[in-house]
Amino acid sequence: MSATVLMDNIILDACLGATPSLLGSSVQIGLSLTAINKDGSGYTEPSGGSYSKVTVTNNGTNFGAAVSSEKTNATEIAFPQATADWGTIVSWFMLEVATGLIRFHGILDDGAGNAQARPVYNNDTFKFYAGELRIKMS
Repeated sequence: MSATVLMDNIILDACLGATPSLLGSSVQIGLSLTAINKDGSGYTEPSGGSYSKVTVTNNGTNFGAAVSSEKTNATEIAFPQATADWGTIVSWFMLEVATGLIRFHGILDDGAGNAQARPVYNNDTFKFYAGELRIKMS
């Protein structure tokens, strides 16, 4: 059984950008040094160096309307400036704040779906520019 593109968009819009949202008024974005499994396990966050997850208000300004079964960030998401090397970031995840559970995750890619891990060194500021964090229904 598969959902239509229209249904994918409805689900994504109900989770991110809607008021009220299925995921609450804010979500947290985190980074992982390892690939994340479908069940949300297997992630390894950087430790030290001022790394912390970023809390993002879950509204239509930060997450625009879903298009073609995909939702993206509509504004920049910036992490704290690294005060030590964090390692090579492979993937990202989004937590529902109320439960602390991973609801979405993905690999870092080049925009065409090709994996593209990114090292984070001392004094770097890791960012997802608008449109760079993509959540695609599959």
